[in-house]
Amino acid sequence: MPHYDDVTLALLALGEPDATPDSEAHLATCEHCRREVQSLGAAASVGRRVQADDVPVAPAPEVWDRIVRELEQPVAEPVVTEQPVIAEPVAPVTELRPRTTGWRARFMLVAGAGLEPATPRL
Repeated sequence: MPHYDDVTLALLALGEPDATPDSEAHLATCEHCRREVQSLGAAASVGRRVQADDVPVAPAPEVWDRIVRELEQPVAEPVVTEQPVIAEPVAPVTELRPRTTGWRARFMLVAGAGLEPATPRL
């Protein structure tokens, strides 16, 4: 089933029952169009409640003067004290070895630390 176009949905949301001859039947069966009409209707309802007091008021001239003064001030350039560190690319791991356990692991740990290994007990 084809959906209504945006103009038709807006007219239905504004309460124009003559927008289409089958609007009631279509909205009863089409969830998409029904949700669109409800959403647009909610927005129209908010728009109808706007009062003259809700209109934004222009700020005082001194506010604009302050903004202009701030924009005309020179901006200090950032001081760069160090060059950024660029990481070296890491070579991908191509081979995984099984985890060493027992005395071999202790030997590797000690050897890596540069200490003399104790004689392993067998």
